[in-house]
Amino acid sequence: MPLTACHALPKPNYERHEPHKNVFYQTIEQNWEAFVKKCEAEEHPVPGFIKKEFEAYIRCGVLSYGFARVYCQECRYDRLVGFSCKKRGFCGSCLARRMSETSARLVDSVIPRIPTRQWVLSVPAPLRYLIAYDHNALNAVLSAFTGSLFSYLRKKAKQYGGKVLEAIDYYPSSVTFIQRFGSALNLNVHLHSQVSDGVHIRCGDNKIHFIRVPSPSIDEIRAITLKIARRVHRYLEKRMDELEANGLLEKEPLLAKCYAASISHQSALGRNAGKLLMRLISHDLIKGERLEDHNVMGFNLHASLAIEAHDRPGLERTLRYMGRPPLSAEHLKLAPDGERLLLTLKSPWRDGTSKIILTPFELLERLVAIVPPPKKNLIRYHGIFGPNAKLREEIVENGARQSESTNSNKVCRPDFAKLMARVFEIDVLECPRCHSPMQLISFITDSKVIKDILKSLKMTTAPPEPVKPAVSVEYESEIARDNLWED
Repeated sequence: MPLTACHALPKPNYERHEPHKNVFYQTIEQNWEAFVKKCEAEEHPVPGFIKKEFEAYIRCGVLSYGFARVYCQECRYDRLVGFSCKKRGFCGSCLARRMSETSARLVDSVIPRIPTRQWVLSVPAPLRYLIAYDHNALNAVLSAFTGSLFSYLRKKAKQYGGKVLEAIDYYPSSVTFIQRFGSALNLNVHLHSQVSDGVHIRCGDNKIHFIRVPSPSIDEIRAITLKIARRVHRYLEKRMDELEANGLLEKEPLLAKCYAASISHQSALGRNAGKLLMRLISHDLIKGERLEDHNVMGFNLHASLAIEAHDRPGLERTLRYMGRPPLSAEHLKLAPDGERLLLTLKSPWRDGTSKIILTPFELLERLVAIVPPPKKNLIRYHGIFGPNAKLREEIVENGARQSESTNSNKVCRPDFAKLMARVFEIDVLECPRCHSPMQLISFITDSKVIKDILKSLKMTTAPPEPVKPAVSVEYESEIARDNLWED
């Protein structure tokens, strides 16, 4: 039944980002300094880029550290917007913006209207530890992944139409997101790649055509996985002596311990170091082995999600999923004892695990592990999608070519208001009182002015303390309380 005016859905309203109201922020803000001191006492100093990540997050969106003023000239309504940290580790707000911005740019300016397929590669646990810090090893895995996929696509294209059109060359393409986290905030470096579901070919008449290939069979996926595994193993054999000499444990002992513990779902430091984290398991949720698993030598490859050329909204949703933040604030809550944290998994594991129980320090350990190294790209482009590809200007859409030609040295990014309108259908510059357009009038960074404005608006200048729930006797009888670090 179509919606009428009286049945129309209410228009969503903009709400300011207030991180200090969720348990995730409160836990970090209250325990970070103690965590740093504890690590230094155990001779595990926190690396500088990790400190910057956490300290910037603690200031993100908090008005007491500065804000922008947006003003309505009609009704004199004043809105304050806190500054963002712009980090890449675990800040849900900044990563959501980066996710939306990247997916919009890829759909509008990079990926042409061709069918694509999502390929996901998981690697063995020991290899996750290595590529978490070794950039060269990560590049080798990525090269083996894309090289094997491109070889497969070229071979299939020759079988399904390439020879008939007398193609001169075959051009596959992909954009890959490097994810460092799993569903339980564990360190799980794996690759999400949106790959052309076929190849572009250049024919004898110098025209570009696209040849789509059939969906890969289970045997073909296993063959590709085996090829990737063999390429990676050959690389590791060549670098074995170098890898043993340049271990992470000697350079960054804290990262080494957090990486290893996070991969194996253990505590990293304190008296419970090496012990498995506590989990809530339900026998009703236990599942058998998945028949679609394509595990070869510890490598796992999936390619079940195909997106048609006309489904641009579906492509953008998929890209947003590939670039999503590691945690939704709604999935982390205080446990009934008021001290620990319950991390709810997005979907239960096959062994029936639905929740992970963490102390505040265990949460910080896992966050330390998933923070990416500085100055290392987490999004990679290959084939025609690459910025320097010769055929990119001939294949991308007309609007993208025009925007790139105006200023080749600057990437055009949509502003915050356009992103919010595109993703959430919210006009953040619309006045909630008179619905007139609002204007950005100033950035407030002086501490005295900040306090004066917040006091005049009767707003607090510091994050509030979290409210602890009453202790549950039933919960205390099931879970021991001796898993906290001791001073």
